[in-house]
Amino acid sequence: MSRRRLAGVLAMILAICTAARPAMAAVDPAASFQVDSNSWQQWPQAADIQAKTGVVMEAETGAVLYAKGMDAQRYPASLTKIMTALLLVENCGMDQQITMTETGLSEAYPGSSNCSPVLGEVFTAEQCLQMILIKSANDVATQTAEYIGGSVQGFADMMNDRAAKLGCVSTHFTNASGLESTVDHYTSAHDLALITREAIKNDKFRETFGTRYVTIPATNLSGERGYGTHIMMLDPASPYYYQGCFGGKTGFTDEAQNCLMVCAERNGVTLIGVLMGCADGGLICQEMAKVLDYGFSQFTKTDMTDGLKVSEGGKAMVPAGVSAADVEVREAAGPEGQIQFTYEYGGRILGTASAAEADYTAWQAAQKQAEETPAPAEEGSGDISGSSQNGNTSSETETSGAGRLLYLVMAVLGALILAGIALIFVGAHRNKQYRRKNERK
Repeated sequence: MSRRRLAGVLAMILAICTAARPAMAAVDPAASFQVDSNSWQQWPQAADIQAKTGVVMEAETGAVLYAKGMDAQRYPASLTKIMTALLLVENCGMDQQITMTETGLSEAYPGSSNCSPVLGEVFTAEQCLQMILIKSANDVATQTAEYIGGSVQGFADMMNDRAAKLGCVSTHFTNASGLESTVDHYTSAHDLALITREAIKNDKFRETFGTRYVTIPATNLSGERGYGTHIMMLDPASPYYYQGCFGGKTGFTDEAQNCLMVCAERNGVTLIGVLMGCADGGLICQEMAKVLDYGFSQFTKTDMTDGLKVSEGGKAMVPAGVSAADVEVREAAGPEGQIQFTYEYGGRILGTASAAEADYTAWQAAQKQAEETPAPAEEGSGDISGSSQNGNTSSETETSGAGRLLYLVMAVLGALILAGIALIFVGAHRNKQYRRKNERK
């Protein structure tokens, strides 16, 4: 076969393979969306924002309070590192040693957020976590990926598997840093909230992403380093400081624009805010404050258990002006003898709970017994003491006995009156017959 014919065959094979390859997800950075939550039935209305997409989720209940294109696929930039840090704390002891290789150094270039490491430099896993979340170091994130996953691709597979287990449906990761090396690295505001919700359950993650300044001690090859947080809403000295903010993560690339995740807590309510695709770093902080204020002011966390012992959950984020009685409770059989509860209003899930089937059965029996037990008699005036077997007081018993005697007397009198009337009629009839008999004589 000639070289020309061979080249033609190879080109045809390549074309067939390309045609058969599934299409990658289309991320449209310019797409615009409405505030979806404003169309939800009987839902508190919220102001629009300039960020392309966003979500506010309550951490304990998982309830989504605010949504704008929350499931739309977007480039996440460094918000990717939320998942990177989650896998780090789940798979590494904080004193494990991570050595910089060519893999990590490949992303330590000008214009990339990095810590300027040296080949062979050694960091602890905890120091890597700090540089990933506080410095947003792409080089350290990539090196951590190779250390945990064996390769960047192996780590990306771990990221996607973890995302799927958390319920993410609009996510596909290809790297640990968030740099758009390929077009099929994407996620959504909702999925990032789900990932963050899981991450802040880990004490080390929560402590680290809430740190405003960290010092990395001198290593085997470099001197001391110091890094400050990028989260302006966390810094009391910033004009964008937000009361209750306890951590967050920023992200920016030309394609993704400004992205921000912030967590804040007030009065036992923990909100996770994620905004993606905003043109200005200061504006995205202002808009984040706006949607978080909406969540804190328009919803109340309510205990829905009413005495039922639950193993998990039991709270609901109820919209302002809505009572717990208006919330619909759905029950379903769960795994291993569990009963699952879903609290809904207007078709939206406000919270969930689970309880052991035995506990639920006992609770139902107690509720039934309470309904069947007569309420205690109210206190009143007069001498009321003692009770009968059926729960009536002695005065009530005496009253009912007197009533029966009265009915008996009246019945006897009635019978006597009827008998008297009957005798009168009989006597009259006999007198009439007697007169007729005498007249014939």
